Amino acid sequence: MKSAPLVSVIVTCYNQYQVIANTLRSVQEQSHRNIECIVVDDGSTDTSANVIEEIAKADVRIRCIRKANSGVSIARNTGFAESRGDFIQFLDGDDTLAPDKLMRQLEHFQSDDSIDVSYTNHRHFIVKQNRFQTFAFEPIESYPLKQLLYGWHNGVSLPVHAPLLRRRIWPQAECPYPLDYHGRCEDWVFLVLLARKGVKFGFLNEVLCTYTVDDSCFTQDITKLCTAFIQAAQYLESRLPADVNYGFFESVIRRSLHSYHEAHRNEVLYASGNWRLGNLLTKPFATMFKAARRVTGPR
Repeated sequence: MKSAPLVSVIVTCYNQYQVIANTLRSVQEQSHRNIECIVVDDGSTDTSANVIEEIAKADVRIRCIRKANSGVSIARNTGFAESRGDFIQFLDGDDTLAPDKLMRQLEHFQSDDSIDVSYTNHRHFIVKQNRFQTFAFEPIESYPLKQLLYGWHNGVSLPVHAPLLRRRIWPQAECPYPLDYHGRCEDWVFLVLLARKGVKFGFLNEVLCTYTVDDSCFTQDITKLCTAFIQAAQYLESRLPADVNYGFFESVIRRSLHSYHEAHRNEVLYASGNWRLGNLLTKPFATMFKAARRVTGPR
């Protein structure tokens, strides 16, 4: 690029002392060097803040803000208010960026000044299995309001650290995350309201960040996730234009019911009388078949 613009990386952390150093390392190793990293410790009760402050002592680009616990949205707004960069990168305390992420996205912005959001592909790190996995999701459209509303949890996925965002999206007194929303699914609400502004999205088809999934992850609890999805839809419904609002809330209910049913399919099946009757009738034959196989061996 003609100059090296300042990128503000806003990291939120809550009780993530075991992984926050790895997250910050991924920021420090960015090939684009002109960054400031504002880490908002959202009232951690473990040693997260101590870990952050030790890292910050050795890197002047990193600073820690400690505050009482108030949720990730307020923490991100706090970091945004303290930032100075022309570009904004949000990052959770257990996720990571590939070394060239910021550089590649800044090049993307340089190639197309009309876009305000550059987003990339991402991969998942499954903690329990200690492996990475990449899924195929729908590319986000240039103006994706309808797609985000009707495709979320249905082929559309965009973690908050996949985009790099121009600061000019928000006027001076405006916060990125709405001040009157206090529920979960905050990233979906954030992205929908971003698209509602009419800003243009651009897709960089490279895997440049990692989303961590572990047993404590909110999105792993399907009951809480579906409930939060519906509550977020209630908040968004009155803030949508009429041409995309019709049928929106009903579609969220249908998707939530479908997701819940799919997650509990086996439990519902096993609890049904028809399954128990079928199992009772077929189990003796299955037992005899297994016994015969042991005697004769596989064919």
